[in-house]
Order: sequence, then structure tokens, then C-alpha cells
Amino acid sequence: MLRDGLDDAQVRLMRDDQTDLIRRNARALQRTLRRMQPVLVGAPRTDERISRSELRQAAVKAMTFRATLLIGAAWVIIILVGIFTLVMNSDRHPLFSDAQSFLNVFSVITAVGLAAHFLVIVVRKARSKETT
Repeated sequence: MLRDGLDDAQVRLMRDDQTDLIRRNARALQRTLRRMQPVLVGAPRTDERISRSELRQAAVKAMTFRATLLIGAAWVIIILVGIFTLVMNSDRHPLFSDAQSFLNVFSVITAVGLAAHFLVIVVRKARSKETT
């Protein structure tokens, strides 16, 4: 693409280069750490650690009801597409006769678990909305 009569292909390659992206992310992390440094200097040391369950709970609290419902619905669609694929391929390749069917069944089972997980979160969020 020409800009002001100059070819900016080299500039686009540099901007989209993966190492450039890594450098930008590293700079952003350094900036964040520099901003946090004054806060952390006065903080007392502790042996306590944030557990995975606390991280999961915080992530669930941070997601909105609508976003959680959308993610759960997307997993349900993925389940339906996976089942459709298994049914459509069953005439040529019987179930578990090849690696593709194993992968499809595995992905459907995984999607069922994730859909159930997100839909349980949706139900909990809906109940907490009713009580408040």
C-alpha cells in the first residue's frame, strides 16, 4: 500500500512482527510493575498465597450475567455442531473406527462439561439477582 507515494510494506512487517509484540507486552508489564512499586514497598511480607479457587471465584464475579450466558450458549452450539458432525460422518466412518471420531467425541464431551459449568454459573447469577 502506498502512503504519500512511499511503500509502507516494511513498516507493516515491523509493526506486525511477533518479537515486536513481545517487546510491547514486556514494556507494558514493566510500566505496570513500576506503578505498583510504591504500593508494594510499604506492604508487609506474607506467606499467604492466592489459591486457584479464589482466582476462579474472582473471575466468576468479574463476568457479567450476559457474558456468562453468551459463553454457555456458545458451548451449547459447539456441542450441537459436534454431534451433527458425528452423525453426518457415521455412514462413512463408524463411530470409534478412526482418530477423527475419537477427537470429535472428546471435543463434544469437553464442550458438555464447559457448557454445564457456565450454565451453572448463569443459574447462580440469576438466583443472586432475584435475592438482591
